[in-house]
Amino acid sequence: MSKKLLDATPSDATPQNSAAGAPPSQYVPKPTKVYLSEKDVKAEVKKILDSLPHCWWYMPVQAGYGEQGIPDFVGCIAGKFFAIETKYGKNTLSPWQDRQRAGIVASKGFHFVVHEKNIVTIAHAMQFISEAENVSSS
Repeated sequence: MSKKLLDATPSDATPQNSAAGAPPSQYVPKPTKVYLSEKDVKAEVKKILDSLPHCWWYMPVQAGYGEQGIPDFVGCIAGKFFAIETKYGKNTLSPWQDRQRAGIVASKGFHFVVHEKNIVTIAHAMQFISEAENVSSS
């Protein structure tokens, strides 16, 4: 499993694109970027999560022996639990993934479905969650 722990903004972080009002260290993908597969979407989500301060995340290994439907990314940002399921094209959540999403949301966690058309919004959503004092997923 890949584990990332960022206690502060990396000193060598050089953003490729900064959104208006976003901290200079936060990575925000260009809206015109072309994604060719779910692998490309996952790579972009990794860049976003790595650029956020106080963000811990990992990608659970899907080996067939564990729980089905676990999201592609699971983590905590500024004390708030989140999960991200990445998709490409017309992919939708499977019944198992939808059950996991419902459980996460019922537990007051944040669940996002990210695909090539909405990937820019995840950067802004994660920044909002990390800065908000009393934000709730419900």
